Amino acid sequence: MSENYEKEGGKVEGEVKIKTPFLTWLDNFFYHYKWHTVAVLFVIAVIVICTMQTCSRTTFDTHIMYAGDKDVKMSAPSGETSEHEELLRAVKKYTPDRDGDGNRNIDLKNLYLPSDAEIARLEALIAELKAEGKESFEIGYSLISSNRKTFSETLIFGDCYVYIISDHLLFENTADPKSNPFAPIKEYLPEGAEYETGNNTESGKYALAGEWGVYLHSTPLSDEPGFSSLPENTVIAMRKLSVATSSLSREKAEAYFAYNEEILRNMLSGEAYS
Repeated sequence: MSENYEKEGGKVEGEVKIKTPFLTWLDNFFYHYKWHTVAVLFVIAVIVICTMQTCSRTTFDTHIMYAGDKDVKMSAPSGETSEHEELLRAVKKYTPDRDGDGNRNIDLKNLYLPSDAEIARLEALIAELKAEGKESFEIGYSLISSNRKTFSETLIFGDCYVYIISDHLLFENTADPKSNPFAPIKEYLPEGAEYETGNNTESGKYALAGEWGVYLHSTPLSDEPGFSSLPENTVIAMRKLSVATSSLSREKAEAYFAYNEEILRNMLSGEAYS
């Protein structure tokens, strides 16, 4: 609605604008504190987003590592179970509910880390396929290099204590007694268990990979889906307790380590929860 107003002896045309005291105060406040307000709103938005992500994030009972000659696939054709999911289900059977939330949530890390001998075999196969004019494949050298770095870092700073790995990785990392990150495996075998050194999985005894690992296929896990598809040179090992590099307090770090020891003992004895 337009009206005429007399102002200082003249007439001014315009719209009638009515301002309440609150709107006047708000306009004045925003004029003087505009950037302060924007900064505060930004901080609040960040806090809300971070809180929502934290609340929706899965809390894992444990972190377990598979690394070795097998490239454990994360995906599978529709209607089929992926190799990763199958192995995860197998591990979960031996994992108690640590935080009591009714779920056994496991972070299963997969790292494809073939031995030099395996890489040489693959390179020879590629050359043979190409010579015959057949469809070939490529070796992910950069991925393998990245995985090696990740694996080395987890042995020092990671949350993984139970390791399911190819024996060449165990031997590489236990060659130097001073830097050996693994604990003696005999401590985790069932009481009175018979064992021998070497990869003989048909004697009925636990086959030890030196002092630090036991070949998976000599354990009760050998015929289980998920475990049974892993290579014959796969071993199970236990990383030593590392309080100095843990983000947890000493008390919590020791409790978490003891929990992982229980998982390993369950696996080596075949005592499943479900």
